[in-house]
Amino acid sequence: MQGVKSFLDEVWREVHPTKGRVVWPDREKIIRSTWVVVTMSIICSLFIWLADTGFNRVVSGLLFE
Repeated sequence: MQGVKSFLDEVWREVHPTKGRVVWPDREKIIRSTWVVVTMSIICSLFIWLADTGFNRVVSGLLFE
């Protein structure tokens, strides 16, 4: 049990907002990063949808015609 306590104490010291070694991003950076993730998710999903539609048409054309 002492090992768990010392581990949690060390984690708290590292991530504490004022004394820790972790550098937390500011609000502007979080918003910008969120927009990048949302935009890339939309682009990737459109690409996968287009590829799936194209492959579906090719395979349907080969099998059913």
